Amino acid sequence: MKIGILTWYYGANYGAKAQAYALNQVVSHLGHTVQMVNYKTNGFEKVNIGTNLNVERAKHHPVLYLKCLWRVKNFWEVNKYFNESIVIRKGEDVDSLGLDCVIFGSDAIFNVNHKLFEKIYMGVGIKKTKKVSYAPSCEDLNPNYKLSKECIDSLRQFSNVSVRDENTKRLLKNNVGIDAVEVLDPTLLYDFVDISTRWDEKDYILIYTFSDWSIYQKQIQLFAKDHGLKIIAVGRYCKWAYRSYTAASFEQWICSFRKATYVLTDSFHGTVFSIKNNKQMILCSRPDKRAKIESLLNDARIQRKFYDGKESIETYLQAVTIDYQEVNQSMKKLVDFSMAYLQKSLADNVDYYGEH
Repeated sequence: MKIGILTWYYGANYGAKAQAYALNQVVSHLGHTVQMVNYKTNGFEKVNIGTNLNVERAKHHPVLYLKCLWRVKNFWEVNKYFNESIVIRKGEDVDSLGLDCVIFGSDAIFNVNHKLFEKIYMGVGIKKTKKVSYAPSCEDLNPNYKLSKECIDSLRQFSNVSVRDENTKRLLKNNVGIDAVEVLDPTLLYDFVDISTRWDEKDYILIYTFSDWSIYQKQIQLFAKDHGLKIIAVGRYCKWAYRSYTAASFEQWICSFRKATYVLTDSFHGTVFSIKNNKQMILCSRPDKRAKIESLLNDARIQRKFYDGKESIETYLQAVTIDYQEVNQSMKKLVDFSMAYLQKSLADNVDYYGEH
């Protein structure tokens, strides 16, 4: 079958690239021909640059400013892994691509408050092509939010509806009356063994966060000193880290988790790659990501509270040690379930509501 994927594969962040790449690879390995539906939200370039210029008063930090732009360039280069369709301007154009099915997801494409959201990500305008969703999220959007009639009508036309977390499931139940199926993020279905690059760092705590990490500085430095570890930051500059990979490539980002001794993160995909690589992690809370992370921890049967920087990291980690033998067993069952669901949703004669 010829499958299109409609997601924010052009987003300038590591998670967006990882989820798009993983779903692309998984569907390809199922024997399908895959295209990224080449629709990009108006003004996406401004959003991409804005989210990467995370230095206050950037004009006073020209070197960091240039590194942020370099990181955006590195993100753009990840598109070499994708087979893109012709440029799509509106939903109706998707029907002209000759696709057997369009997969919507994953990522936060159901978050109507996101700067990259447009109604096409809920299928509006696509009327002749089979539509299924795989693991989209609305993030921290209030599940009682009232979707537009256009979006509701479109979602009711989906053959199969799956989501990434409980909050998104409630949003769809409240608006559309659909009992969506919860599945794993595609990054948990793929092993990324084909992604590699030189990475010489070893014996380090990896820091991958988007929030203010100064509140954790003292405890991180103490823990690193006590354990003879370096502090490595990826994706952002950290003045007290041993080394910051401000403009890390996608490949470096993947490798940084593989070789870390510990990981400190407030990111959903940071948590995903910590679990995939069986790392003891220090989880920091960020309001817009908390629901997704909690849902993932519940799936993996990991009991770990969010770290507030007040107690020592040693005390935090000793409270609950993650048993990855148990976690991996739980995740395997969920991976098998999610893969089976994806295969079934793409089948010609089966849809969410029953057989045609």
